[in-house]
Amino acid sequence: MDGFSDNMKEDIRNIQIKCIEILNIVDQICRKHHIQYSLCGGSVVGAHLYQGYLPWDDDVDLYMPRSDWEKFVEICRTELP
Repeated sequence: MDGFSDNMKEDIRNIQIKCIEILNIVDQICRKHHIQYSLCGGSVVGAHLYQGYLPWDDDVDLYMPRSDWEKFVEICRTELP
């Protein structure tokens, strides 16, 4: 991450850690309710090239079929921590 200050690198890393925590919750809900999803966009590129995040990325990109998305939204109303 050339050009980024140490503070910015630390901020991005903290965001990435929080995103992984959120992704783990999403994954648990999806597994429990048989909801399909997959990583897409920069999340796939980071997983492939870095076995994790792109060093500068600060989000998670997911794809979910529309019917599963609607089911996920309903379930989250009661199951999100």
